[in-house]
Parts: sequence; structure tokens; C-alpha cells
Amino acid sequence: MLRTANTLLPLLLALWINVLPAQNRREKVAWLRENAAAVRIDPDNEDYQDLEALGVAIGEARVVLLGEQSHQDGSTFTAKVRLIKYLHQELGFDVLAFESPMWDLNRAWPEVAAGQPCLPAMDSAIFNIWSYAAELQPLWRYVEAQRAQMRPLELAGFDCQAHFLTLNHFAADFLDQCERQQSGYRNSTAGQRTQLALDSLFQGKMRGRGLSAENRAFFLAELARWEKVWAAGDNPEAAWWAQQMRSLGQNTRNTWEYNYQRSFANSDSVRSRRDRQMGENLLWLLNGPYRGKKIILWGASLHFARNLATSGRSMYKGLTLMGDVLWEALGEKMYSLGFIAYQGEVGQIGAEERWEIDLKRKSLSGLLTEAEFAAAFVDLRQPAPGGEWLGQRTLMRPFGYGDHRMHWPRHLDGMLFIRDMEPPQRRTENR
Repeated sequence: MLRTANTLLPLLLALWINVLPAQNRREKVAWLRENAAAVRIDPDNEDYQDLEALGVAIGEARVVLLGEQSHQDGSTFTAKVRLIKYLHQELGFDVLAFESPMWDLNRAWPEVAAGQPCLPAMDSAIFNIWSYAAELQPLWRYVEAQRAQMRPLELAGFDCQAHFLTLNHFAADFLDQCERQQSGYRNSTAGQRTQLALDSLFQGKMRGRGLSAENRAFFLAELARWEKVWAAGDNPEAAWWAQQMRSLGQNTRNTWEYNYQRSFANSDSVRSRRDRQMGENLLWLLNGPYRGKKIILWGASLHFARNLATSGRSMYKGLTLMGDVLWEALGEKMYSLGFIAYQGEVGQIGAEERWEIDLKRKSLSGLLTEAEFAAAFVDLRQPAPGGEWLGQRTLMRPFGYGDHRMHWPRHLDGMLFIRDMEPPQRRTENR
């Protein structure tokens, strides 16, 4: 009896290691062939029948979050432009909000809406990882073509960070608003101390260095004071400036903690601050200027995920993301779409250095490649019968091309697969 057991154990082990996983993989591939939706990514293709499955999955969601694995994924940028056109034309989404400064885009959009060329405004308002990309040129042309229509595609931002417009104009605009509320503020001691803090934050590379602890504390208190002043107002402009004080306060704390404490990377509370504020900014837009409208978000998939603190991975322990804030408020009224690839390269715009993508066959990307898809959509929230395995721990790379084996429906609602990834190209147009 013992000899028989000793003989069978190696055979069973070999069966477990070799035969059963291969059989399981074949079953998954067969299910994907039958149930994943083949899609096209060419932004000039406006026959959207291939995106009907995505539309069904989105359903009545008011917010659709279009992620990206990294900010170096040109093919993903291309796919997102087509998805945006589809969401605007077919599903009634009216606003496209970028992971870029809220204040800057609010200042730039009225100029674009009034007929100014889109690209120069975007150069100043959104981060150049996107504005410099050739893949977004069809998007800017589309925005220009739609602005005279009954339903233009409006542009907004939800980030609390600063950009060129912030650096060049925010301090003057802010102090002008203060002066309207409190005559003589600009030349008062408080106004001059505020100007000093703003200059230190936004000019050159000081980023808050050189300010005493007393002046830093004063500035944060002054932001809180002005927030209360404007929050008590009864007009949209006052509400806007109150939100800017909240947003600027969080970004200022992050900036100063990074520069003075050098503990930014190891502080979950600091890591979460930007994401929480981005979520609160977006909810403010939903409940304020864009009340009743549906919004598309453009940003990193990591910001748009949720419940990663419960994933069991130590790198996400204690982390609150923008997706957590939105999910708590919106639930299934939001749909978060991640992006994955199988092969190709990624890299910064215009840089010679490239990184080759090398994924495993057992990953979802590998399974979809084996199922012979060039690009496909997979709904994780409500997969077709037989797709329950998608709720098990599955290998994917939606965050920065790092291997993650997790229960993905807890974190994202769907995946857009692009087999061949190419890095973004630097644009040649300058208008």
C-alpha cells in the first residue's frame, strides 16, 4: 500500500503542475473567444457597433474613468480618444476631466469655448505627458469641431497640483479676489505674507523652501480663513474659490512635507492626500458646475482603482485612492476602465530609451492574445456566465506594468486590452 501511494504521488503532482493548468487555461481562452468583445482603437473610426458591449456595461453610470498603465502608453492614448468620442456622441457624456490642475483648466476652457485654438491652451493647462503627444491631436480637433454644437465636449481638471497657468497667474488672481472681499488686503501685512508664500510655492524651484515654520503655518491658516469667507458666499464664483482654497491647502501640505520632512514616500497619509483631494474636487464639480452632466475622466488607472488597501499587497496598505472617494459617493454610478497590453514598448514622449513589455502567457493579456484578439473589452463587474474565474486571483499589469495577482472586480470594473503597445510620439503640430 505504501509503495502504491509513493508511486501515485509523483504522478498526481505532475498532473497538477502540467495537465490541469493547461486545461484550465484552454477553458479560459475558449470563454474569452466567446465573450470578450473585439474592439477597434482608430479614433477616426466612428462606427461604434464594436463598443456596444462597453456601453451596456457602463449602463447608467454618470462617471466613466479611463485609466492607463503608465503615462507612456501611446496606443492607450489612441484608444481613449475613440472611447471619448463614443461616450460623447452615443452615451451623452458632456465633460472630459483630466488628471491635471483644476484651476488651470477652468481658466483655459472659456478661451477655447470662445474660439481660441485648443492646443496652445492645453499646453498651458494640462501636463505635457498628454499635451505633447501626437496621439491626442485628433482629440483637440474634435473638441474644436464640437464647441459650436448644441452639446460641446467641455474640458475640466480635477488635480490639486500646479502647472504653467498656476505658476504664472494664480497668485495675481487669488490676491485680486481677496482685494475685492477686503479692500487694502494686498498691501497689508497679511497680504504681503501671503504673497511671499505664493511666490515660494509657485516661482522657480523653491517649492516652499526658505519659508519659516511660522510663515508656513500662517499661510495654511490664511487659506482656511479665506475658504470660510468664500464658502459663506451665495454665488458660483465664491464657491469656486472656496474649493480652490481646499485644494491648494492639500497640495501645499504635500509640497512642504516632502521638502522639509523627506518622509513623503513612506507616509500613507501623505500619499493619500492628493488622491483624496482629486476625488473631492471631482465630486465638487459633479455637484456644482456640472450638476446633471456626465463626466469622462482621463488619468492613471492606479488613481481610479478602489479597495487596494484590502488587496493584501503591502505596497497599498493604508492607501486611499481617488477611486475609493468616488466609489463611496457614487457606487455603481461610476465605471472604472483599466488598460492592459501584451507586447511592444513604452517610453517617454520623444525619448530614445524604450522599455519592452514582456508578459506571461498565464496573464489575462496572454490569454486574450491566445484567443487571437488585437484589442478587446472584458467586463469584470458582470461577466457572462462561465466568467466567474475573472473574480479569482488573476495575473494582470494595469498599474505601471508591475505584476499583480488580485481579485480584480474588487478594484476595477472592466479591462480594455491592446495586444501591441507603442510609446507616444511627439506631436509636430503647434496650433
